[in-house]
Amino acid sequence: MTRDKFRMKRIRAFFDQMAFLYVRLNPRRGLFMLISIVVLLGGIAAFFLDPNNLMLFVVLGGFGSAFGAWCFWNDFLRAPSLSWSKDITFVRKLNDYRPSRPEEADGFVTVSNTDGPIVRSETFDVECMLNPDWDMKLAVSDVPRRNLLRRLRSDSENFTAILRSKARSGSMFFNEQKVGVASPIRRSLRELMIYRTDYYSSALTGDMAESIVEAGIHGDCRVLHQGETSYPSVEDGKLSRFVEFDRSGHISSHLGVDVLAVTSDYYLQVWVQAKENEHSKDMAAPTGSGSIDWADRKGVASLKKLIETGGLRELQEESADRKGNAVAWEVKRVHPIGYFRMPHRGGKPQFALLAKLGVLRAELVANPDEVRNANLHYYVPNLTALREAVESLLVEPKRLLSRPLLGALLALHTAIEKRPQVVKEVLDYE
Repeated sequence: MTRDKFRMKRIRAFFDQMAFLYVRLNPRRGLFMLISIVVLLGGIAAFFLDPNNLMLFVVLGGFGSAFGAWCFWNDFLRAPSLSWSKDITFVRKLNDYRPSRPEEADGFVTVSNTDGPIVRSETFDVECMLNPDWDMKLAVSDVPRRNLLRRLRSDSENFTAILRSKARSGSMFFNEQKVGVASPIRRSLRELMIYRTDYYSSALTGDMAESIVEAGIHGDCRVLHQGETSYPSVEDGKLSRFVEFDRSGHISSHLGVDVLAVTSDYYLQVWVQAKENEHSKDMAAPTGSGSIDWADRKGVASLKKLIETGGLRELQEESADRKGNAVAWEVKRVHPIGYFRMPHRGGKPQFALLAKLGVLRAELVANPDEVRNANLHYYVPNLTALREAVESLLVEPKRLLSRPLLGALLALHTAIEKRPQVVKEVLDYE
């Protein structure tokens, strides 16, 4: 990354944080900041219109400058130094958590991994994701967004400190608008409620499910956040169960998507996450992986079309040539193959896609801001070779699989075993 590009990303991240803190979290303080700026500008204008208004300029300008500087100092420069740690005890407990009762009825189980568990169902993948006759109509609601906003503002001081701490640690993440989920995903349902959320809201709620954040105040240690105490779960006798998505706004659950792509010369390409990423650093990742932007839903009426649109965008962002060269980026076919949830991010919903590209492996270019090329490519000219590649990735002990890649590989393995014809049609196998 060039120095100018790095600087521009820093500036964008800073203004995203300003907007979130003073519009979303602390609107009153944001209003006071705006008033202070207006007062300051009023004092300057008064002086230039009539130099005799020097005292008015000093009073108004001094007040505006002082108040603005105090707010800026308090929120950005005086942010407490926080201690972050992973709640190992709770992480281990998550392996014993069970899906909700309706999800369990759909065959969902908790699958453990070195990096932590995921929740998935072979039955759901076969009967819904691989079934062209199953889909969910999208319905937009603003209720979950308002509920989430109330929750964030109820503890705005702590959330402000946490967000500023993440920024001071060197993280450069932008507050992109995302698609949140606010109703259950089941075989029997045909409508999914979605709402507009944002990356910061997810980073401050669901994405901190495994974290403990502490602040030292006057020599004492104060816990600002402990994931276990606010985790979206319910006790069922002696069992702890994950809860389904709802409109409560307890956490921000935005849709994620993972694409396993096979090139025109029949190579399955796997990347490794960049060290700068918020999640799964230095771990093997799908060819395209990320989350659904709110802009992806433009002109889209169904869940499957939405994840295809967002998945192909993520695939191109992470794997396409961005140098302006005339490389024909073509996706011949794409098909949903699986759905799973990620408990370490509050049960975040994740969908897996299989894609056949019209470009050669050599034409795929890892986006250095997102992923890096570690020569993890597998020649898969037929279904047997594809099965062997997937199984070798799933059992290889020396390679840590990110949870998105684990979920996508398990979904692809199920498709190969239970719906091989779908895989053959997508990948042009005989």
